[in-house]
Amino acid sequence: IKEYATYQRAQGEAVKQKQEQVEQKQQEVKAMLDERTSLLAQGEREQKSLEEQQTRKQEMAKELEKQQKTVTALITKQQKEEQQLNARIDKLIAEEIEREKARLAQEAKRKAEQQARQEQQRKAREKRLADAKAREERAKAEARNAKTATEKNAAKQRARQAEKERKDVEHEVAEERKAEEKSRRNATASNRDNAFSSADPDARLSGSFASNKGRLPMPITGDYQVVRGFGSNVVDGAKGVHLSSKGIYLKGQPGAKARCVFDGEVSKIFATGKSYIIMVRHGRYISVYSDLASVSVSAGQKVSTNQTLGTLGDTNIMQFQLRNWTELLNPRSWLRR
Repeated sequence: IKEYATYQRAQGEAVKQKQEQVEQKQQEVKAMLDERTSLLAQGEREQKSLEEQQTRKQEMAKELEKQQKTVTALITKQQKEEQQLNARIDKLIAEEIEREKARLAQEAKRKAEQQARQEQQRKAREKRLADAKAREERAKAEARNAKTATEKNAAKQRARQAEKERKDVEHEVAEERKAEEKSRRNATASNRDNAFSSADPDARLSGSFASNKGRLPMPITGDYQVVRGFGSNVVDGAKGVHLSSKGIYLKGQPGAKARCVFDGEVSKIFATGKSYIIMVRHGRYISVYSDLASVSVSAGQKVSTNQTLGTLGDTNIMQFQLRNWTELLNPRSWLRR
């Protein structure tokens, strides 16, 4: 009975151990199932999140594409307006050049006519002097060949009169020559002092402007930022879109003003419907100030370096162009940094 009881207890302990092992295995299996369920749920959540992200990316791509089309359309419109504006500026500059050519041709014609008149006057003087000398010689010859005293006295009187006339003519010719020489000296001095009267009317002013390359003041007052450079510019956020600029675009502070970069003359002021454009001639060089809300100068007015030309609009942005006749120049190479 004791041995059986011991055996039963041993069996009970074995069963108990087996039961504990089974329970432990069940717990491990349950934990694995719970972990697997959790991982599946996490995977489903991540998959759903990825799908939502993909959907948002597609929506954002569609929105960006839509915005790019809008931006491209606005840029195209802006380019068209700028092309029209630049075409107007080109036309005005061409007209300015034609006027200058016509003025030069008129000046050359005037000088040619003046030289022709001077030549005619010189020949007329030479003829008067030659005629006076010939009359004097004839009168003296008659006096020498006179036979009677009465004829001789009369011939001498005519010879003296002819001599006096010849001296008077010589005096007049000398005075006229002095006057011509004085006029020529004055004209030469005037040509040296006035660039617009020389053979190249803008030579002096053009040379002075060119000698200041890299030292011209900025055409805007106060602090500024270059928002678009000269030539081709890539547009941020608009793939494959480029803006071509014939000048530079400057953004200033509120209340900023446009100012003249060099001495010159205001050749043109015209309104675009939205703003004003001012053209200033510096000999052969022309500076152009665009997008001004108001102007403080007038056409034909002489202006000096740093003189205020007008005020900027609400955007505080202005375009500045620089040309040597029709040749476009990069303003950054001419302006002081």
